Amino acid sequence: MKTPSLLISTAGLLACLCLIIACDPDDSRRDSIYSYNVSIRNESNAALNIYGYRTKDLATGQHLTQAQLIHSVMVAGGSDDIVTTIALPLPIENIGIIYPGFENNVDSLVVKFNATNKGYITKVVNDTTVVNNRWISGKSSLFDIKVTDLNKIGNTCYYNFSQQDYENAPEL
Repeated sequence: MKTPSLLISTAGLLACLCLIIACDPDDSRRDSIYSYNVSIRNESNAALNIYGYRTKDLATGQHLTQAQLIHSVMVAGGSDDIVTTIALPLPIENIGIIYPGFENNVDSLVVKFNATNKGYITKVVNDTTVVNNRWISGKSSLFDIKVTDLNKIGNTCYYNFSQQDYENAPEL
């Protein structure tokens, strides 16, 4: 027959073990969600259109005969896109983000200033590599926005297109 003190000791040991397992410090990090408000700010005088295309077949990876428009954003000169809230598994300082609306089935972005046939192009190849050979010099693309290219005002992080970006844009 077990003594009451042995039963209490066993129950206490089991309770401590359960408490230790339940308080795993890594467990809280796995479920953390970091929310951010993001928007595009067009500081140029020209209206700006951003087109997200799919240029490859999802199943085969073969190039499509005609690119499919998946998503577009239009921002008038001197104004902002709507503010969108995104949820990230890590703080924005630790990862790059894809601008909302272009994260699914989009592998090519074309930024076009309406006043001209000038703008920028960026592509994703092999599902992970971003090719920015026709993007704004020294600036991350909308496929992989770095925190250094965001301008935080209040609770919103803005990706800015400047008047200089417009003036320096190459012909498309």
